[in-house]
Amino acid sequence: MSQNKLPRSYLPPRIIKAVMFGTVSFGALEIISAKQQDDVVQNASTGQLWNHPFLQGFNMFVGEFLCLILYVILTKYSPGVFNEDEVNTSGIHIKEGSRNKVHIWLALIPSILEIINCSLEYASLSLINQSIYVMMRGGIPIATAGLSVIFLGTVLLRHEIVGLLLAVLGIIVVGLTQYLNGIAGASSAEAAQNDINTGIMCVLLSLLMSSMQMTVEEKIMKEYQITPLKLIGLEGFWGLILSTIAIFATSLIPCSYVINGGVCQSNGYVEAPWPGYSTVFGSSTLLMWVMIDVFAVAGTNSNAATVTKNLSALSTAILVVTTDVVVWLAGLIFNGETFYVVQLLGFIMLVTGCLLYEKVIVIKQLMVGNEDILAGDAPDTTFELQSSRATLDVPNRALQNSYY
Repeated sequence: MSQNKLPRSYLPPRIIKAVMFGTVSFGALEIISAKQQDDVVQNASTGQLWNHPFLQGFNMFVGEFLCLILYVILTKYSPGVFNEDEVNTSGIHIKEGSRNKVHIWLALIPSILEIINCSLEYASLSLINQSIYVMMRGGIPIATAGLSVIFLGTVLLRHEIVGLLLAVLGIIVVGLTQYLNGIAGASSAEAAQNDINTGIMCVLLSLLMSSMQMTVEEKIMKEYQITPLKLIGLEGFWGLILSTIAIFATSLIPCSYVINGGVCQSNGYVEAPWPGYSTVFGSSTLLMWVMIDVFAVAGTNSNAATVTKNLSALSTAILVVTTDVVVWLAGLIFNGETFYVVQLLGFIMLVTGCLLYEKVIVIKQLMVGNEDILAGDAPDTTFELQSSRATLDVPNRALQNSYY
């Protein structure tokens, strides 16, 4: 590893594994709570459900903004927690041209991508079956891998390529099985084709936005001295401003509820903030799920950004699709959804692919030649903590504090 590069992993493996577990756990809770919100009836007379993707997006950014509040509190009362400057003064030199202090405007780019992504996600969850959502989201690692190779210069090793493809194939098997069986048993009345087509389009676009966001976040944290908690908090700051504008704009756009009931509000507009929040504060169940969603978002995104900084955007992308399968498993256990044996095969493929990618399972044939790939000037996609500490002679405390 060259002396002028910041090492890709700062934390001990056990901490990284705990953060990855937190990403999946909070992520699953976030999806489940969002889906529970969509199932709450807002208007009993019309049967209209609480379908407010832009309000849900605003709530999500509230959760992210909590990370900035936590960052400020920790910085004020525990100044030694982060030590953003210490890493730079301990012998590690970031890429030439980088700055210690990251301007608040940097967080605006991923924030714009995220508000588009989350609005599309929440809309798709209210329009299509969860299994279709899971299947389509399986393409996130592929899109992220492509963007990482193009814009970050990431070099994918053999075991990572095989693990990535196996994981994506597994998620497709899980979702496709449920989708085909669902179509076979659905009546024409149940299958609102317009909603399904719109939902699928929303998932595809959100997939691209999510991959772009993770790639941009890795680029920022790779070249600038910023902690994940601070970056997510700043994204929340911008997100609250942008989502407020989006809510105001969509509340003025006419939309026929009779024709597009899954997308439009009963008042004839795309969004209806006042009826939406009136329902939230008038229903203890809905309020509970909104609060859970807010804190789950804070946990998911702070942990995910930590994974991105310590490992890569592609590692985070694999955790995202793993989260989707955990949600599917939760549906089987708690909602009594139909289980198909073929889905078990898909789940095994997903888990095996993730373990291969993270080198928990090591196949020697796939590791041959990796040293030659990493011997050049290409950026590292793997990093051994002990060897980097020995090479760079960096104090452990500076490494551990820098991940936040």
